[in-house]
Amino acid sequence: MMDAVVLAGGLMTETDPLYPLIPEDAPKYKAFLTINGKPILQWVLDVLDSSPKIENIILVGQPEQNGFSSAKPIYFLE
Repeated sequence: MMDAVVLAGGLMTETDPLYPLIPEDAPKYKAFLTINGKPILQWVLDVLDSSPKIENIILVGQPEQNGFSSAKPIYFLE
């Protein structure tokens, strides 16, 4: 078993071309860009959940209350 480290702290500014694509009520992290109605970071967490080799997820650059979920333990490093 191993842990996965996910780097997800990139903030956008109003000059970023992807800035308008972030939902208005979401923080302006790049991880909140949505594909098919789900934030990119949630897609990554879902894939890690499906791996039997991953035991824990270390999420770097996101606050603990970010709305993302995982069946595996997530440890936050802001």
